Amino acid sequence: MERSSVALAESLSLDGAQVQFTVINKDRLVSETLDVIRIATEGWLNGPPQEEVALLSRITEQFGRRRRGCDVGSSRRVSVTPEVEVWHRRGAGGTDRYGCDIAVTLDIPDEPFRKTACFQLKRSNRGSVAIDPNQVQSALGSKFAHAAFLLATDVQTGVHFVAPMLSLATTGSHTPVAGWLSLSDWFVRWLDCQIGTPPDQGSNLETLLRELFVGGEVRAPWALLGLPEGTEPLRAWLQMHLSTFE
Repeated sequence: MERSSVALAESLSLDGAQVQFTVINKDRLVSETLDVIRIATEGWLNGPPQEEVALLSRITEQFGRRRRGCDVGSSRRVSVTPEVEVWHRRGAGGTDRYGCDIAVTLDIPDEPFRKTACFQLKRSNRGSVAIDPNQVQSALGSKFAHAAFLLATDVQTGVHFVAPMLSLATTGSHTPVAGWLSLSDWFVRWLDCQIGTPPDQGSNLETLLRELFVGGEVRAPWALLGLPEGTEPLRAWLQMHLSTFE
């Protein structure tokens, strides 16, 4: 497909709460992302046991692949380079409780745009999801509270529903997903900065994640993210770097 010769923008503009991308084809980005999630979810549904950790592995497997020929650019060709970090420095005092299952950072320097969301993954069944109130409270008291979401995946259909952790503070242990956003609606709103942290205001969170994974041994990793003592920060950090090329 022949591309226009529009000059590369040095910054993105805001129209109300909606981000106006000039380098990225947002429709293509949303479509490609949802397709990867679909493939990961189908593999999860077809390969029991259908546990949350198994879904996480499917997601990191699919997003961690080199995406040859994947171009999500608008005014310029844009490639996608994944980077997956897995938390493996669990100490003797660690528990099975995690602040979140996965942090996802979308990094588009040419817009510029950088934003992070943290997810707890949960199985849902027959329109309801089992929630651990203590896990919710831990996330709400953390330094990533405004970037924290619960992603519920139906074990029968593979349909995804998303809710901000802030909205779950008073919910019971079994919560209906009626009224939650579909994953596609959530992603569009998140890109438009209608939900989550604004671009670059999450830079402190990304700095903390970088310190956890590449900054050497951290004596109290839970404290770095404002989590209860002994809580493991997260299972994985997925970064998607989108950059222009000729």
